[in-house]
Amino acid sequence: MYWIQEYSDNTTILSIIGSTGGILKIYQIINKLLASLLIFIIKKFLEKKIKIYKQNFKDKLEINSILNIEFKQLSKNCKSSYDILNNIKYNKNKKYINIV
Repeated sequence: MYWIQEYSDNTTILSIIGSTGGILKIYQIINKLLASLLIFIIKKFLEKKIKIYKQNFKDKLEINSILNIEFKQLSKNCKSSYDILNNIKYNKNKKYINIV
């Protein structure tokens, strides 16, 4: 508020506008710096989340392919879904299925 008190009755409107413009420019610079910092932080956060998502997606694909291979092995020589279920139960009790 110092800049308002400094002006007296004989100051021109042009000098008041100039000072006000300078103060607005300072606020503009501060706003731009804070916005750039915030965008940088959000960008790093999103890059981290995307990396985690890609790794999780890769892991899920790997697990699905392993499960498909195991299921194909279990369903060999089975004539019906009932036979497949019995085969799964039998192998589950034997701890035959290895997922890794």
